[in-house]
Amino acid sequence: MNFLDKLNSTIDDVKLDAAKELSDRDRRYKDILSLIVKCCENVRFINSQDVKDKTNKYEWLCSVVDIHLTAIMLTDQIDGNDIPMNSEMIKEDNEAKAKQILESIVFKLVLASPKPDIKRF
Repeated sequence: MNFLDKLNSTIDDVKLDAAKELSDRDRRYKDILSLIVKCCENVRFINSQDVKDKTNKYEWLCSVVDIHLTAIMLTDQIDGNDIPMNSEMIKEDNEAKAKQILESIVFKLVLASPKPDIKRF
């Protein structure tokens, strides 16, 4: 096998590994999003119609989850917490990440609330 063949083979392996990683990340995103959507529906932040119609609020939620998940996964790699996991560990990690993202969403919602007029009290 000459150098060019080896290079092309390596590039194909890298593409395949990237596709697997993206697939895993997409699956985890969907799992985490479904956990978060369920919590948001429970408190009536969104409803099933929002999900079905993909309303602005639902799209915002999806975007926030995507950004947070990406940041958390990058931090995991920096901290060395990006270890191979079995399905039970992934489920537990998804639940932990969903909780972490929900806490951040709550914080952002509180920060975005209008400031009260102190003079009225």
